[in-house]
Amino acid sequence: MSKTAFNVNPSGQRSEEDFGEILATWPHRLDLLESTPSTNSYLLEQSGTLEHGTLAATKIQSGGRGRFGRPWFSDSESIAFSVCLDAPREMQHLTLIPVLAAVAVLNTCSALGADVRVKWPNDITDTKGRKLCGILTELRTQGGTPRNVIVGIGLNVNQAQFPPEVAEIAQSLRILTANTTFSCPAVILSIAQELLSGYNELLNHNGGALVDRWKASCAMFGRPYRDRRHDQVFTPLDMADDGSLVVRNQDGTITTISSGEVIEVAHSY
Repeated sequence: MSKTAFNVNPSGQRSEEDFGEILATWPHRLDLLESTPSTNSYLLEQSGTLEHGTLAATKIQSGGRGRFGRPWFSDSESIAFSVCLDAPREMQHLTLIPVLAAVAVLNTCSALGADVRVKWPNDITDTKGRKLCGILTELRTQGGTPRNVIVGIGLNVNQAQFPPEVAEIAQSLRILTANTTFSCPAVILSIAQELLSGYNELLNHNGGALVDRWKASCAMFGRPYRDRRHDQVFTPLDMADDGSLVVRNQDGTITTISSGEVIEVAHSY
């Protein structure tokens, strides 16, 4: 496999030695940035056509963001990168991109020996709910037409500890694997490969296996949660084929939720 082209943002510098594993094997466009506020924003702001599989990775992400514009904590021991996917034509395929991304991270973490879970809609946690990965998917349009889906991933990899303000809610691969340290470029490469493989699975087989994999690693079902945005309490029961969450409301009715921000509550109903 030939070495991929190296594209450097004018504000950054080449970091080829640190990320040599990616440079040697990634078959698509790679934009490696010394620093950037957000790899998602970087790809969204690119002009012209973006190749399917374009990967933007950075050593320092100064303005990482999660859903609803919230900041994402990032340091030199974590990874931050985004992958550009062609926007699927089928709406069901499009709505399953967050599921695809979560499964890509889940598969890599599991292969590295970490016992992790998925939390709807976009988090990877340990078995106690401490977060080690956030995923943000954003649509890139041209002339009002969906062209790409940008999948941004931030993953805590080699942190041995966290600042006091996040120590109770944050987790890392290193802590989960008995102090094992990992090559950050190799972790990026593994997740990106899983992402493209899962994308092909999604288009060719409608994502049934991806949904099953997600559900098998979800610890939410049967436990009460609250949607913080709508102050609604419910119990998740299942994931629908389009990636929405099937829930039982407090009045016993069964509905689906397609977006939200959910937290577990300490009591049941």
